[in-house]
Amino acid sequence: MLNLLINLGAITILISQVRSKRSRLSQVCASALIFNLVTFILCTVLRQSSMEVGIALGLFAMFGVIRYRSEPVETRNLSFLFVAVGLGLLNGMASSVIGHFEAILYNCVLLAGFLVGMKYLQPNIKTIVLQYDRLELLKPQNHQAFKNDLKQRLDIDCEIFDIIEADLLRDTATVKLYVQSEHA
Repeated sequence: MLNLLINLGAITILISQVRSKRSRLSQVCASALIFNLVTFILCTVLRQSSMEVGIALGLFAMFGVIRYRSEPVETRNLSFLFVAVGLGLLNGMASSVIGHFEAILYNCVLLAGFLVGMKYLQPNIKTIVLQYDRLELLKPQNHQAFKNDLKQRLDIDCEIFDIIEADLLRDTATVKLYVQSEHA
C-alpha cells in the first residue's frame, strides 16, 4: 500500500508540473497516468507470481508499440510516457528489490532529471502545419528559396520541414515546419 502511495505521489507531481506549464506534453497526461498505473499494477501482481517480470514487461511494451505505431509520437511525449512507465515499474517492484526510502529517493531523482532535462536541455521547437502554394520551391535544389519565401511572407525562420502531402491538382502542399520558439 505504501508503494501505491509513493507511486501516486510521484505521478501526480510529474503530471502537475507538465500541466502547469501549458506545454504540449499536457495532451498525453491521461495516457501517462494510465501507463503508470497499469505498469505499477502489473509489477505488483507479477512480483507475487511465478511469471518472470521481464517477459511480462516485454509483452506490455509490445502492446504499447502497437498502440502508438500508427500515429507519430513526438520525442517529448515519448520521454514523458517512458518516465511514467518507469515510475510505475520502480514503485511496483520497490518492496522486493529496494526499500521505501530508496524508492522515494529514486523517484525524486527521476522526476528532477526529467523536469530539468525538459526545461534546460531540449530545444524549444514548435511545429506549424500549413498549406503552401509554390510547389517549385519545395524541390531539394530550391530549399533555400523556400526558406526565404517563408521569411518574407510569414516572418518565419525555418530550418527543418517535412512535406506531408502534395496536391498536384490544386498545386499546393501540406508542409510541417519546425521553428524555434521561446514558449514551446
